[in-house]
Amino acid sequence: MNQVLQRKLRELEIMAIHEPQRLLSEIERLMEQHVSPSDRRRLLQAKAKAMVTLHSFAEAEKQVLSLLEEAIEVNDLEIIAKSNIILSKCYINLNLPNREKPCLDVALAAAKQARNNDLITEVLSHIAAMYQRQHDRSQTLLYLEKAEKQLNKDSDPLLRLNVLIDTGTAYYHFQQYDKAIFFISSALELSHKLQDLNSQLTLLNNISTLYGLVGKFAEAEEVLKRGLALCEDKELPFQKVQFLFNLGVLKMRLDMNEEALKLLLECEKAALAINLTNHSFWSDLNSNLAGCYRYLEQTDLAWQRLEAAGKALESSADTTSLIELDLNKANYLSSLGKHSESRKLLSGVIKYAKKNKLYDILIVAQLNLYKSYEMAKNYPKACSCLLDLHRIHEEYHHYLMTEQTKNYDQRIQALLQDYNEVQQQYSSLQEDVRNNLSNEFVGKSQAHSKVLEAALLAAQHPNASVLLIGESGTGKDVIARLIHRHSARRDAPLISVNMAAISPNLLESEFFGHKKGSFTGAITDTKGFFLEANQGSLFLDEISEMPFNLQAKLLRVLESRKLTPVGSSRELSFDTRVISSTNRDILQLIRSDQFRLDLYHRLNTIEIHIPPLRERPEDIEVLVLHYAEKLARDLKMPVPKIAVSFFHGLQQYRFPGNVRELKNVIERLFILQSGTTWDSKTLDKLPSLKMGMTVSPESSIKSRKEKLEMNEIIEALHKCDGKQKAAAKLLGISESTLTRRIVAYNLEIYTRKGR
Repeated sequence: MNQVLQRKLRELEIMAIHEPQRLLSEIERLMEQHVSPSDRRRLLQAKAKAMVTLHSFAEAEKQVLSLLEEAIEVNDLEIIAKSNIILSKCYINLNLPNREKPCLDVALAAAKQARNNDLITEVLSHIAAMYQRQHDRSQTLLYLEKAEKQLNKDSDPLLRLNVLIDTGTAYYHFQQYDKAIFFISSALELSHKLQDLNSQLTLLNNISTLYGLVGKFAEAEEVLKRGLALCEDKELPFQKVQFLFNLGVLKMRLDMNEEALKLLLECEKAALAINLTNHSFWSDLNSNLAGCYRYLEQTDLAWQRLEAAGKALESSADTTSLIELDLNKANYLSSLGKHSESRKLLSGVIKYAKKNKLYDILIVAQLNLYKSYEMAKNYPKACSCLLDLHRIHEEYHHYLMTEQTKNYDQRIQALLQDYNEVQQQYSSLQEDVRNNLSNEFVGKSQAHSKVLEAALLAAQHPNASVLLIGESGTGKDVIARLIHRHSARRDAPLISVNMAAISPNLLESEFFGHKKGSFTGAITDTKGFFLEANQGSLFLDEISEMPFNLQAKLLRVLESRKLTPVGSSRELSFDTRVISSTNRDILQLIRSDQFRLDLYHRLNTIEIHIPPLRERPEDIEVLVLHYAEKLARDLKMPVPKIAVSFFHGLQQYRFPGNVRELKNVIERLFILQSGTTWDSKTLDKLPSLKMGMTVSPESSIKSRKEKLEMNEIIEALHKCDGKQKAAAKLLGISESTLTRRIVAYNLEIYTRKGR
């Protein structure tokens, strides 16, 4: 985009709403310059937006349809989305409301495909407005909440402002004026910070309306006068017309009809000066002027203004407004005693309202017809009108119940769909819990299942000692944590002690504690491992490394559940479950008098043997997938696509280091493997890998990895029409993993549930 248009584009967007006629002149000037096809499309879109502001809906529709044809051909997603928003507004005002939702659906799909958060927010706000017109409070607020959720630190501040305004407007529509005032006031505060004068003026008008509704007329008048002064100071004629009109209407509400008339006539003069062509505005202005003249008993002028209001609407497609005007005319004619003319108009209004199910208008028209006959003392006709009115009320109530039933049916269907999704998620979570029950002790072999079952059985007996037997790296510490976490002792500490790492001279002090001064270096009292783990569990890793002389003391302590700290004569009670482990043949140690038989029996109330990885090769695949996913998440890298040949190759290894060694292999591949596909050839690199290598990716790399992952998830959700289960399968990850990433990256809008 050339620099001139780049500077102008935002200005044009705002101008289309607040100064549409000036924008049209500006676009004509810019179009005379040499502009690219892309720039031209954006100028034409701004022109269509201005036409909507000026209520030239048919012309705007024609402009947008032509623009869309070109945008679709070149796949200009931004133009497709924004043009469909404009088109939806045209259809609302051309009495084609059924076409609104399809337009907004297309707009949202294009915005998602463009992956433009601000554009998605804008569309969601318009969807909320659609539900607002349908008086669906829950859906309106739901979509506004979705719109707000899309905003982030990089979002356009003006868009954030618009979301606040739309939320305030919604609460106003649903007659929650206190909340409306809160959001509109917040928006006004933000508009001051942004120095957005146009928004400030709009919000001042909104605030004045809200003040009027809660009976704060003095405050409403003060706000309108403040806005009017700003318009005059900044020479904003279009906004000045709005403030004059609203101030005049406020004066009418206060029965200050002479002042109201003066303001409305000034408003008319200002509107003529800027050549305002908004048909609805002229109809409303003339209707209010008619009201002023009527209350001032200037009947001829009042009727002239009602006629002028009708002429303003003749060229528009707003039939409903014409019918409402006929209702006002009939009421006015009746007040002048012209009952026959009044009833003629009312008959037309009633016929139209019945056909289009406009019950609000129908009830008022029927009531006015009854009053007309009553004033003419035609009581039989008046009674007949009352009976018709009763039938209309019954029909209206039936209509409301039917519509509500439809809404309830739709909501029930939506709830059932949500229920099914929750059930699927629950099943997925159940599977996830089963797979991650042991934290990192995953697998699918029968041997793996037996270990888990034994661990859970041990967890149910919180006082029983447990002995874990298995080679180094099989996950004995993981099983110990699992037992503790699923036992009644879970809320108390789990103290882990590596027997091989403790100095033999300090073993007794470390286990049983000591008193201050009991030996050189004992400068404070210490509890010792048993008391630190009181009410919890004590995990003695590699128990076979315990010196023989301490074994007798440990046995005595376990049997009595009492200990005496070093340097103390006082026995202390404790309540600690002992879990111990060994990677050695403990029976051989007993035979060679290196381990006490009686202590062995005390420690292995429940004995769990954890087989080495080479004895359960079917677990290798699930372990690889588990660690690949976990490391990818930790390193913010894509999960590799792993070929069957990779698993087959790994199953040929004996893995002397067991699961620990397998995890190390996966970690090294993440560091040194450049591709995202792992197969049997990848394993050729393993002999040359150096142990202990680590990488710490730079933040910029992490950022690129995150964006790549986000794009892959969005692409998968697009291909699967927002279905998470199918997308997870396409990505080669579990549904629960995909759900976590969707939440982390705030991508709910791309899912079916987020629509």
